[in-house]
Amino acid sequence: MFLSFMFASEEEMGYDPFVTRCEDGQSYIYQIGVKGEVRFFKTVGLLAEYRSLCITGRHTRVWEVKEYDLTNQTVTGDCTMALKDLWLDEGAQTERNIQKDIFKSIHDFAMSSWDQHPCLQDFRPEMKDQFKDALHGEKYKKYFLHIECDYQGKTSKSVAPSAHQQLDLFSLPIPSSCPSSPGFGDPNRIVDMQFPVPATYENRRYVSKRQYRLVYKEVCVALHDLDSLHDVLNVLGDCLVGRLGFFISLPVLKPALALQLLYCAGWVHRDISSGNVLAFTASGTNPLQGKLSDLEYAKIFPSTTASPDPKTVSISLSSIVSYPLCA
Repeated sequence: MFLSFMFASEEEMGYDPFVTRCEDGQSYIYQIGVKGEVRFFKTVGLLAEYRSLCITGRHTRVWEVKEYDLTNQTVTGDCTMALKDLWLDEGAQTERNIQKDIFKSIHDFAMSSWDQHPCLQDFRPEMKDQFKDALHGEKYKKYFLHIECDYQGKTSKSVAPSAHQQLDLFSLPIPSSCPSSPGFGDPNRIVDMQFPVPATYENRRYVSKRQYRLVYKEVCVALHDLDSLHDVLNVLGDCLVGRLGFFISLPVLKPALALQLLYCAGWVHRDISSGNVLAFTASGTNPLQGKLSDLEYAKIFPSTTASPDPKTVSISLSSIVSYPLCA
């Protein structure tokens, strides 16, 4: 390990040539794109930061940014956006490609005899009308984030052929928790748990990771940061109430829901939490719009393929994902 650090390049040591630290020591300039259209964004503040569970895991940051004119060294306009910086498994689809596939599936569903779908048979007439409205003119897209641009970076080195697992490497008694990054991210994500060493362990591939960055047009507020119960119910109604809409008569729980649209189109989200159920408003006077984010785990079902490495997901709302939407 010592020799690997001695002979590593700056990029191998973690210095990113596409991220420049500003003179104030607090802001960064991100370059999105290498060939063709290249855009620059300056960070304004940190929206969320998720600590990785393990050294092979990914550390995700979400920044509030403004577009930056590198020539004039100034930000362009007052419009703010959100930039997500994360690492994907090599070969994994990007969120932009997944979102395109989801929209195509929802479009195909809208073009079919969608009102005959078994999941919609228990819908009241007014619920079907609102569901119909969401499918008309691609209005369903408002329940998801608009991706402004994205960029795929380099891939990390692969595991050496002679490497092998050492299951008892960290089996000594250690504290059950340790402090995580305070004040940011989803409090429902498990970041401080210790798990016993399994007696048997399926051989992991430890696939290489690929850097991925994308910029969203909207800057949103996570569900757990809302301070009004009315707003929380509105956002949940837009995103993931599911069958609760059959039993709760509150007008804010609208059935034209992102999660139902996904399910009817043949997709499951697989990572619902209060950190990726978001609230957005174009101005202070406009009502909140619920948006479902973090689609990198979304998958067509039934599926016969699986990832070679385990995934870290939120469990606080996992019951909503597994809750049957049809009888």
